[in-house]
Amino acid sequence: MPTARAKRRHWVLIFSFILFVVLPSALAFAYLYVQAADRFASHAAFSVHKEDSTSSFEMMSGLSALGVSSGTTPDADILYQFIQSQKMVEAVDAQVDLRNAFGRHYKTDPVFSIAPDANLEDMVEYWERIVALVFDADIGLISLEVTAFTPTEAQRIAEIILQESSTLIQRLSKIARDDTIRLAKEELDIASARLKDVRLQMAEFRDIEQIVDPTADIAGQMGVISALQQSLAEAMIRRDLLIGTTRSGDPRIIQAEREIEAIRRRIEDERTKVGSREEESADDLARVVGDYESLVVDREFAEQSYIAALAAYDSAVAEARRKSRYLAVHIEPTLAETAIYPRRLTLGLLFSGFTFMVWMLVVLTLYSIRDRR
Repeated sequence: MPTARAKRRHWVLIFSFILFVVLPSALAFAYLYVQAADRFASHAAFSVHKEDSTSSFEMMSGLSALGVSSGTTPDADILYQFIQSQKMVEAVDAQVDLRNAFGRHYKTDPVFSIAPDANLEDMVEYWERIVALVFDADIGLISLEVTAFTPTEAQRIAEIILQESSTLIQRLSKIARDDTIRLAKEELDIASARLKDVRLQMAEFRDIEQIVDPTADIAGQMGVISALQQSLAEAMIRRDLLIGTTRSGDPRIIQAEREIEAIRRRIEDERTKVGSREEESADDLARVVGDYESLVVDREFAEQSYIAALAAYDSAVAEARRKSRYLAVHIEPTLAETAIYPRRLTLGLLFSGFTFMVWMLVVLTLYSIRDRR
């Protein structure tokens, strides 16, 4: 058998491996260990909580359990988006010069730094590299990690993020509280205006008709008619007794007939006062009573609406006072003692593995093409 010798393609394969894998990996490790600046991390953890304290009315009526209950709110989702937004970058940059803080090593470490003259959009893109968030949607817990070239800057940025987040939650809580009270107040004003209008109509009705309560008047009128009817019955009985015991021309019978006729006329007059058959009559008490009862129904409805609106307003005010949302910080921003970034060995190995995989893919593709020829 002939002795195996390295062919030209083998030397090309070795040279390409050194050129595209070994050399880039060496440069990457050299950059990471020589050029890359140390970065420190500050950690914090927080969540948005809502406390519901029980009012004294609910405690007395048993509408709510005693004590204070707390839980997460959808504000955590809003907060998660806000921390990564341009508004947060602008708020932090106003207190910490981000371009100076993260651009001081740009000449020696352009990979992990930002240009000192970077625009706002570049800052927002770079923000995702220095601020890491982990959001647990089940419990609403947000874990925050901020990296910077000095431990104090990392801690300061984390503190500003917490301050701005707390301000946002307070503003959202105030908006929700004000909206609830405002809507309840509008309903109360409408109900109050309706009640005042009905009461004004009632006062005008009494002033025009000169009657305080027509129902009381008609009740008295019916009482008079009932008494007259009773007197009529008694007069008729007396007349019948006289007819049975005296002669037909007795003056007492004539007197009894006159009495009965007078009582009947009086009853007719009293009934005319209660309800005239004429279409338009100033003395038509039934019409007056009908108008009055219509106003009473309107007044009762307006009063009930006002009471309901007032109760809703008081409930909204009480709800706003006893419900509060706040930022509960579980871990205050930490001050690092040792730089943990960049992870030089991890990044170097990842880069080496990536270049090796690319090189291997290219080599296998070329050999496959060569074998098919």
